[in-house]
Amino acid sequence: MRILLLGRFRPEKWVRFTTEELFARAFGSLGCEVLMQEIRDGEKAALEAVATSNADWVFVSKEFDMKPEFVRRLRSAAPKAHFAHWHFDSMYALGKLKWYEKIAPLFDVAFTKEKGLIERFRSKGINAVYFDQGIDLTVTRPGIFREALASDVGFLGTYYDDNERLELLKEVSENFNLKIWSQKPEKWKKKGFKFVEPPMFDELVGDVCTSVKILLGINITHKIAGYWSNRHYLITGAGGFYITKYTEGLEEVFKNHEHLVWFETIDEAIKLIEYYLKNEDMRKKIAKNGMEFVRANHTYTQRAKQILDTLISI
Repeated sequence: MRILLLGRFRPEKWVRFTTEELFARAFGSLGCEVLMQEIRDGEKAALEAVATSNADWVFVSKEFDMKPEFVRRLRSAAPKAHFAHWHFDSMYALGKLKWYEKIAPLFDVAFTKEKGLIERFRSKGINAVYFDQGIDLTVTRPGIFREALASDVGFLGTYYDDNERLELLKEVSENFNLKIWSQKPEKWKKKGFKFVEPPMFDELVGDVCTSVKILLGINITHKIAGYWSNRHYLITGAGGFYITKYTEGLEEVFKNHEHLVWFETIDEAIKLIEYYLKNEDMRKKIAKNGMEFVRANHTYTQRAKQILDTLISI
């Protein structure tokens, strides 16, 4: 199968591998011929890539300024190709549902992480299919202990103003030694957080997981069943001990207190942190179980195989 990916392949400041690039690797490992076009190079470059690719399938990543008319022009440029849309964020949490529900019906299939919205999307004429992210085994792996990173508790993720994430981490910082790795460290520091450094991605996540006793997770939203951050896979897959807020459907993928640990309230999170800081053997056992489970069952190659199976059925 010949696949053209229109997506983000130019690394950001701290990121060496984008999600699209990791999927491209996975498709290639399964025997697909994969072409890549940086979607931020503009409409002309995208149209030319589609027209000359002779692709069986064209995948288009989310770009919020993309208009329906542009999608129609893409399809006209390769009338024999099938087109797929995919996004790795929550359209609900980002306030982009109206945009998405105008764009997605123009594709033959739309892969979404928002399992709880599948029926809604289908009622809007979208051929919505659930999928998830995962890990690349060559990138996500245990790292080395680094004293500069060592902490009782750590958090890897984006800053959002005055939301539950901020509330949780403020409470944690008042009770434990907390280190944060995130974009815009100055915003965190204005809220009173003491140790905030630029974000860690790719192989460096493994160093954090080896050096920090407990990594915390709290999504941008917990209202959509089946949607959670890819940190669930990145941290556990790199051997980190992960405590995250519960989202409906999490128990369908992970086992609580076996692969990771989840909480429902901030008070419960504080108690779990206290408990697992005192119980090192249990913490290490769960981290080991979680790492083995994710590395065996949640790789990008496995995700790509699921996607290909869907494409073949269309």
